[in-house]
Amino acid sequence: MSEHTKEPWAYEAKPVRNGYVFVIESDMISIGCCYGSTNPMWDVCGARNGEANARRIVACVNACAGIPTEDLESRGFLSSLEKMLVRQRNAANEQVSVIAARLDAIEKQRDELAKALEEISKPMMKSEHSNDYAARLRFTAITALANVKGEKE
Repeated sequence: MSEHTKEPWAYEAKPVRNGYVFVIESDMISIGCCYGSTNPMWDVCGARNGEANARRIVACVNACAGIPTEDLESRGFLSSLEKMLVRQRNAANEQVSVIAARLDAIEKQRDELAKALEEISKPMMKSEHSNDYAARLRFTAITALANVKGEKE
């Protein structure tokens, strides 16, 4: 089954003799039209309601955007809307899980960097040789940075 023209749809009034044609379109593609006239002589096929019919068609199509036509035909609007909202909620929950995992990784990196900074900021003990202490600090900093960047050994 082919897809319908994508939303959003709109309508435009185009004057014709004895009334208007309300052209329903999307992306400059004409989809259909409703004839409208206030002249009682031309009230054929509900012409008095032409604009209201065009507005209604456009509003309904745009309100149902994202809901498969088959669902609307078999389940009705509210059931179809519920199904679409459940899909959107599930997609949002998946995104929350991804964000939570990323946040955990960031917190782990933060903790590792804080630990490295604590080690680096410890005062040098008198009994340590400054070269050994500096080497240990350098190793601590390089290891922490490698872990944060994902360059684990």
